[in-house]
Amino acid sequence: MKVLVSGASGRIGNVLVRELLKSGYGVRALVKPGDTALSIQGLDIERVEGDVTVYPSVLDGLKGCEAVFYLAGIVSIIPGREKELYETNIKGAANMADACLECGITRLLYTSSIHALSEPPPGTAFTEEEGYHPSDFPPGYNRSMAQGALEVLKRFSAGLSGVIVCPSGVIGPYDYDPSEMGRVVVDYARGKMSAYVDGGYDFVDVRDVAIGMISAFEKGQDGQSYILSGQYVSIKSLFEILGRLSGLTPPRLRVPYILAKLGAYMSYPYYRLTHSAPLFTAYSLDVLRSNSNISSAKARCELGFSPRLAEESLADAYLWFKSKGYLSD
Repeated sequence: MKVLVSGASGRIGNVLVRELLKSGYGVRALVKPGDTALSIQGLDIERVEGDVTVYPSVLDGLKGCEAVFYLAGIVSIIPGREKELYETNIKGAANMADACLECGITRLLYTSSIHALSEPPPGTAFTEEEGYHPSDFPPGYNRSMAQGALEVLKRFSAGLSGVIVCPSGVIGPYDYDPSEMGRVVVDYARGKMSAYVDGGYDFVDVRDVAIGMISAFEKGQDGQSYILSGQYVSIKSLFEILGRLSGLTPPRLRVPYILAKLGAYMSYPYYRLTHSAPLFTAYSLDVLRSNSNISSAKARCELGFSPRLAEESLADAYLWFKSKGYLSD
């Protein structure tokens, strides 16, 4: 079977492409015009340029494919990018789902996020039953992902076969353009982490997410969502693991949450001016204190999802960054 993968060069996308090839799928990678797509160079795939926000471009990309793995999306935790979020995370998702219906695509796997689901009260297990309710979120990333999921669900109701997956915090190797968590690993190994904040989150290995996506595509029930989560790790424990890997002493200075959040708000103008990405934002700090009792029981039961331990994922990420020269100044 030949499948189209949008967002193929991204954080999860490039690993999914590798797993699809291992599973015997033919892969066409849809990449944005001008994207060098370094993360998928050298792989035995067909590469085409296209933009999910432009409907004719999506139709062209689908020609000759039987199914779609949709991963195109903007992950932005800095305020002020609402228009971009709408174009890709909502309009792009709707375009792809409509094009799948028009072209007779047999199945669509849509990649959403745990942050698209409404968060239950503390102490309550976070499951797929929470559903997608955009009004529960302020304008920004979470709302755009919830709206995008609803657009796809509408097309499922109209006859399109498919499923939605919602990964939690992704860690692991093949992080070519280091993600937020990837930059934590790199900066720690370079001795740039002198303090930490209380909190933690559920982290899942990117390879397990990719394998879970293929299982959802092959076994998932039409119209259903599946959480792909892993293991809760506190920030303090995460730094202790990285300390063992790197030989560096974990930071002992704990920055109060309120002070860290104030610093994050004050840093926004700098990052906008320099066009760089902050390591922590007010949003990410809130995530570290959110309900992280995230359950992948549904995916484990129906898909055979079995994520590895976070310490293994962090070790593999550290070794991958080291092998690629990211840890050298």
